[in-house]
Amino acid sequence: MVTHFWQNVYCDLVRPLAATPGTAVLPFQYRKLPRAKRVAVECGPTSVLKKHGLTHQNYKQPKGGPLTPLRRRTRHAILAGLGRWVRISDRHRRAIMRNPGADALDAVIAAAGPLHEFREADHAAMARHDHFPREGRAYV
Repeated sequence: MVTHFWQNVYCDLVRPLAATPGTAVLPFQYRKLPRAKRVAVECGPTSVLKKHGLTHQNYKQPKGGPLTPLRRRTRHAILAGLGRWVRISDRHRRAIMRNPGADALDAVIAAAGPLHEFREADHAAMARHDHFPREGRAYV
């Protein structure tokens, strides 16, 4: 699985990003971090929700239409949990609640989770770790 990630994702998709001046792709490029203007990390929204004890089911409504009461309650709970790390304006909350497929909410989760994890991580230890710089790590 990890080899698959490295060969198919890192080589095909991330290589151009990793070659961009001022960008560090972590945990592969810790040597670039001190001078990086941007940092890119891997994240999965469901993993973020699970790690932080937030519900990870029943927030997407694939059939579209107005959100069911269950999905509305679930999204409010997720937004309340994310509110511990990021401020989400009322306008953006309304946009998230109107997006039935939950792409908007997934985007917020995929940004807020890694930001929180990046701030909390022991980057010196991760850079020295035998596994992470070679194999990768999701920031959740």
